[in-house]
Amino acid sequence: MPESIPDNASSGDPDGLPFPVVGVGASAGGLEACTELLEGLPAEPGLAILLVSHLDPEQKSLLAPILSRACRMPVHEVTQGMAVEINSVYVIPPGTNMTMTDGHLKLTLRPPRPVPHMPIDHLFRSLATIQKSRSVGVILSGNGTDGVIALQAIKAVGGGDLRPG
Repeated sequence: MPESIPDNASSGDPDGLPFPVVGVGASAGGLEACTELLEGLPAEPGLAILLVSHLDPEQKSLLAPILSRACRMPVHEVTQGMAVEINSVYVIPPGTNMTMTDGHLKLTLRPPRPVPHMPIDHLFRSLATIQKSRSVGVILSGNGTDGVIALQAIKAVGGGDLRPG
């Protein structure tokens, strides 16, 4: 079980947020696909986007500042307990898994190798549990199974999914 990072979140609505939350998963090489997705969105799409990419756990990530140049919405690198707000994009930091609970984002440390790192599955399962039919899972790129099984959980609770061909 990954070690938990200290939490400073306050309690929120246990039934999820009143707007759609879209989990987006991408491989480490998915920058172009993420950029294209965000460029096509208006400044106020009426949802929140939680972006998970397979990042090198040993390197500082520039993903949030790079994506903020392509996006009309605010883009944030997630910190422990950060509240999820409508019309915003949240990017996972390196070396972590991210889940959503009570309208806030929770980070746990990535399991040590050789345990498979499945950050998309972690996020999508939490969205299915908390957001139910207001959850959407999007897999932009990748060649593994991360996210595929958890997409079924989102669909089972009435949420949506998108897997570009």
